[in-house]
Amino acid sequence: MALTKTHFPEATAVLGPAQSLRTYQLQPGTSDYPTGGYVITAASVGFAFLFGAWIAAQKYGTSLYYPVFCLPSGSFASTPLQATSIYLAVYQSAGSAAPPVEIANGTDLSAYTFIGTFLGY
Repeated sequence: MALTKTHFPEATAVLGPAQSLRTYQLQPGTSDYPTGGYVITAASVGFAFLFGAWIAAQKYGTSLYYPVFCLPSGSFASTPLQATSIYLAVYQSAGSAAPPVEIANGTDLSAYTFIGTFLGY
């Protein structure tokens, strides 16, 4: 099972002629976390291109994990480029003095729910 995305139509904002924000509930499947994170295509969240995304909220009690959106490296250049996909990577603490590390491939995140807001057109 893959990441299930549920749109909140009332949480959509038109920012101008070419930019919008759209918010989705993101529900991981059972033991399906892929190395590098879930790939979310722009089309799957109602856009042709993405400029970024962020976690707006997460289910209470899920503070063990740190979800992060990452754009492909090709989006970063002297002239920034929009992307047709973005990754939802999930990290966890590696100890008090160590930086967080990505969770293992196949980790079961089915009890966790995230709210993601996407910027695109």
